[in-house]
Amino acid sequence: MINKTAELLKDPKVRQEIERHKWFESEKAGHDIGFEKAAASWIKLYSKEWLKKNAPAKKPARSAKRLF
Repeated sequence: MINKTAELLKDPKVRQEIERHKWFESEKAGHDIGFEKAAASWIKLYSKEWLKKNAPAKKPARSAKRLF
């Protein structure tokens, strides 16, 4: 899970989503919750759904072609 999370956090689109989540959660809390807390919260609440919608499509496995 740690490797997946690290890879996910490298994506600028994910970081943008976390920043947006941070803003909303900070507004609710009445203070800046920080990126770390926002990232942990976003990953727990939204990462699976985000990956379903935004993960690159997997290429189908190549079938062996007949040469003759």
